[in-house]
Amino acid sequence: MVLRKLHAQDYAAPVMVLVAGLSDTIETAERLGISRRAVRAGHSLGALADDDVRDLVDRWCAHYGLPKSGPWEAAMLELAETGSFWPAHVHNSLAAFAEEIVRVTGDMGCVDMARVATGAHERRQEYYEARMSGEMKRSRLLLGAVMADFEDGLDEGEVVNLVNRHADPASDDVRWHLPEGMGTGDYYRHILHRGAIQEDGMRVGTPIPSFRRWIIENCTARPKVVSDGCGISALPDRQNPPPHFDD
Repeated sequence: MVLRKLHAQDYAAPVMVLVAGLSDTIETAERLGISRRAVRAGHSLGALADDDVRDLVDRWCAHYGLPKSGPWEAAMLELAETGSFWPAHVHNSLAAFAEEIVRVTGDMGCVDMARVATGAHERRQEYYEARMSGEMKRSRLLLGAVMADFEDGLDEGEVVNLVNRHADPASDDVRWHLPEGMGTGDYYRHILHRGAIQEDGMRVGTPIPSFRRWIIENCTARPKVVSDGCGISALPDRQNPPPHFDD
């Protein structure tokens, strides 16, 4: 009822609807029946700029009464760059820094930036793992192959072609299969919704480059390591064949 009234502008007062989400939010709203939007109604926030991160760190310190400069400032900016300046990663880095400040009871001279970096890294890993749906985990090798071959600037059809090229329903390894009930187009929409890729007009990119690297590192087939009694050597794993993109 509410959506129908918004769509038909059936209300007696000026109303502005603000919806936050991923790059498929506008399409999701249209599927729900909301289609009368301004041409420039959608805005992609994306990653923070270097100056934005510096300002955020300064304001965060000012809010908590901490000095605005110090050897840790450059380290915090480096941590932000490690996370591709993605807002969630910057937030997690600040949270790790806050934990360290509590540990040293506010003595900035005792702050151990190595501990902060470790805490920020752990939070990034948790963030990436939370973005991985059950469907993405079950099709791990397919996902890794698609993201390894992916290039920023492809269009939707080219990405769907990548999925179709790497999906192997005949493989004995179900991790090369499309998730049950999904076609190649469905899979594209799914990884878009999970934030692995992002639409920008007619083109598709990777909103979080570090997430793409994490997928490639954790979702591609690796050789099986075995011991021959004299040392350790790597042999091909028959149950875990090399990914298609290594052919």
